Amino acid sequence: MKEQVQKLRQVEISAEKVANVRSTQLGAAKMNIKTIKEIPAVFGETDVLRAVLLLPGVQSVGEATTGFNVRGGSADQNLILLNGSTIYNPAHFFGFFSAFNADVVKDVELYKSTIPKNLVAGWRRCWM
Repeated sequence: MKEQVQKLRQVEISAEKVANVRSTQLGAAKMNIKTIKEIPAVFGETDVLRAVLLLPGVQSVGEATTGFNVRGGSADQNLILLNGSTIYNPAHFFGFFSAFNADVVKDVELYKSTIPKNLVAGWRRCWM
């Protein structure tokens, strides 16, 4: 046997922009109200917080409550905003139902890692 080394010609690797990448925000999920209303609902009422429980990385606190944990956190570590205002108790009737009316909500955004700067600035304004 003889050892023979062959030279390769020039190799060019190219790719096109991926069409489905819209932003570089990691850990963000957005659901519009049309998608939320298609989810089967308890007692016929569309529940925004129950729809959030269907997203990956979100776990329910208990079977009959609307509380949720995001990526191993606890329910009291969640920042829930409605039009920039902090919602401290997002449930009513002992946690069975969401406090959000699905008819007035346009969409829901869930951030599982970093929060955008404009939301953090609004959150700090609430505490100062």
